[in-house]
Amino acid sequence: LALTELHLLVLYGGGVAALSRLSGELMCVARPPAACGPLLGLVREPAQGGLWAWGEGGTLRVSVNREERHMWRLHLEARDFETALACCSPGAPSQRDLVLAQHAEHELSRGAYTLAARQFAKTGKSV
Repeated sequence: LALTELHLLVLYGGGVAALSRLSGELMCVARPPAACGPLLGLVREPAQGGLWAWGEGGTLRVSVNREERHMWRLHLEARDFETALACCSPGAPSQRDLVLAQHAEHELSRGAYTLAARQFAKTGKSV
């Protein structure tokens, strides 16, 4: 069991599973090479903060890369539109458009037509 900024890492089915700390959703399962065998332990190195897993056949460094890449979607599902927009990848305009469009649709459902129009106008899509 180990914590990262956004995930809880646990041994699961012989590999390492990453669970979102925000939603509890299973984000991924990483399996070790067959030569390592099933993983038996997971630990954070106190001095450097690195994560290590070990099995019968050896020790592996666990790398956590781009763990924030799905955060925009979790905030969008929670209807936290401003945070979702802030978490969008700069190189992914489709993420931004989806957040803005869903925010606009939410405002339409509330009868806030002017605010909905402003949100739709910020998207790269035509309505």
